Amino acid sequence: MKKFILQLILISFISLSAILIIMSRANGNTDPFYVRFTTPKQQNMILGTSRAAQGLQPDIFEQILKKDINNFAFTIAHSPFGKVYFESVKRKHNKKADGLFIIAVDPWSISSWCSSPNDMNQFRENNLCLNKTRIVNMNPNVFYILDNLSGKYSDILFKTNPYMFLHKDGWLEISNIKMDSSSVANRVSSKIETYRYKHLPKTNFSSIRLQYLIKTINYLNDL
Repeated sequence: MKKFILQLILISFISLSAILIIMSRANGNTDPFYVRFTTPKQQNMILGTSRAAQGLQPDIFEQILKKDINNFAFTIAHSPFGKVYFESVKRKHNKKADGLFIIAVDPWSISSWCSSPNDMNQFRENNLCLNKTRIVNMNPNVFYILDNLSGKYSDILFKTNPYMFLHKDGWLEISNIKMDSSSVANRVSSKIETYRYKHLPKTNFSSIRLQYLIKTINYLNDL
């Protein structure tokens, strides 16, 4: 019996070690969000949706402002202004020092995709990573991986996206995209159709989201 228990402990230890080793391999190729949950609490932050996540590059601001800055913007689905994003920003922010904040706002970030735009129980971000993962500064972030990559652990070892890479400063780099006039025109046309026919019909202005935008600004301004 004693030998069996020792063998069981050994097997459990080996299995746990293997899992932790796999998790430690997670990086900017794993998905478009994981790395933002692994960096330390931040003093200076970029907030918003995908326009900020992809379009505002921390390195450029650092060269001009001489300050390290972290991009903690996500997408119109994950980080519209509301309680979920507000609480996650508070968890990510380092309260011990004054900070610099860039907040990108677009119509989608203060609107809801539900029949009752101020019903927070229906908010689209409730079942996504910012709400599911409350620890935002652990590396490797076991909680993020278990909460958001269930059944996709092989992505950690084998997934490589040639078009997308999430840097440690939070900037989501999009590369290897054709930039000839025809390709650009097709992407713009496709994006317009997506927003016009998929997003716009279900989108309603939310006064609650606007209140949380103001609440976020006031929270950061009072620090």
